[in-house]
Amino acid sequence: MDRLRLLRARAQLAGMRENVGRAVRRSFSNSVRADDGASWHWPFHAGAILALSRDERHSILDGNVKRVLSRTFGIDGDPSSKAVLAHLWDTVRGVHTDAGVAAYTQAIMDLGATLCTRTRPACTMCPMNEGCVAALQGRQAELPGRKPKRIRPSREATLLIAQTGSNGSSAVLVERRPAAGLWGGLWSLPQFESAREAIEWCVTEFGDAVELRSLPPIDHAFTHFDLRLKPIQVQCGAKAAVRDGAERLWYQLNAPPRVGLPQPILRLFERLRTTGMA
Repeated sequence: MDRLRLLRARAQLAGMRENVGRAVRRSFSNSVRADDGASWHWPFHAGAILALSRDERHSILDGNVKRVLSRTFGIDGDPSSKAVLAHLWDTVRGVHTDAGVAAYTQAIMDLGATLCTRTRPACTMCPMNEGCVAALQGRQAELPGRKPKRIRPSREATLLIAQTGSNGSSAVLVERRPAAGLWGGLWSLPQFESAREAIEWCVTEFGDAVELRSLPPIDHAFTHFDLRLKPIQVQCGAKAAVRDGAERLWYQLNAPPRVGLPQPILRLFERLRTTGMA
């Protein structure tokens, strides 16, 4: 019985291997036939394997080949962009040879890897130099084109330094940030869209306020965007000191409470203390 089970398991394994092999071969063939210039690596890999192993006519377009074609034919633009990539696929199909496919495939990849390199290409040794647009026009450094630098998003906000007291006993209003979002759960200065909005809020909350000065902006980089905070320092009336609460407190600059502050705010408070602006 055990021997019968073993034989059956071996037969099932052999059948599974055959099915997987057949599926892979079919997938290779379908991938190459379905190649429409998409930016996936799979058509290139399938084409390169079939061209080198079976000497079949299939196009390849790795980084080295893109560089050779871009320079030889003067193809501008980022090779990873959809339009330029489609142009490169059309070009590589147009120059493909019908004979010696494996040798051609290996040669064009090696040409980009050894002579037509990204920096300091050996144009004098290249067999394509007499008809190469980049070599003839001195454009080796600009071809292929570079991917445009992504512009980082930026945000701005007015930072309110609502201050009460004087002569070394100054305090500034801080609020606990919402748990979700920027500086979640930390204590920070109130933020507003404009200085006018900040002053109006201050007057509404405390009854009177006099704008003292605008301070240099604070630039802080987060993972996905840059933040510019524009602090304004406002002197509040004496009665403002009674406004402490669970989500709001007056932060004594010279006797700071043990609360968590974002690093930019911590540095700002230190600057206020050391410069005597408190």
